[in-house]
Amino acid sequence: MNNGWPNDIDNIATILNNSGPAPPEHIRKDVLRRCKRYNYVWVGKNKVTCLEPHEIEYIMGYPDDHTSVLNTTDRYKCLANAFQVNTVAYHLSVLKNLFSDGIKVLSLFSGIGGAQVLK
Repeated sequence: MNNGWPNDIDNIATILNNSGPAPPEHIRKDVLRRCKRYNYVWVGKNKVTCLEPHEIEYIMGYPDDHTSVLNTTDRYKCLANAFQVNTVAYHLSVLKNLFSDGIKVLSLFSGIGGAQVLK
């Protein structure tokens, strides 16, 4: 989360609007770097924004207002370090046909930040 995100978002829009129809490569790289770092999403021409907690909940498969009892900062923190089990199960369901004998070990915490499937 970026505590200064409104200024950063306005800065990105200004830079892109002043760059013309084809921004130079260094500007494109900087904008994409910031979008990746702060999880900005494109919402229009030269316009980015942060997802709101209720939008993150929706994307992750949680019920509406699942974290609404928390303040906004804590909602972002909780959602940043979470996954919804039914959503993960759905995405992993394609593995069922690939492993006819079943999956023996499934580790969502392999130590490198990704899922690991061992047979």
